[in-house]
Amino acid sequence: MAFCVSCGQSLHDGMRFCRFCGNQQPGEQLIQRL
Repeated sequence: MAFCVSCGQSLHDGMRFCRFCGNQQPGEQLIQRL
């Protein structure tokens, strides 16, 4: 399970936008670099 980088709500894996705050989530490439 993933979490929104903006509001911290739990998200389903692979979601590109938060269903709570609407912010775009980083892609897998960015996550791998972190």
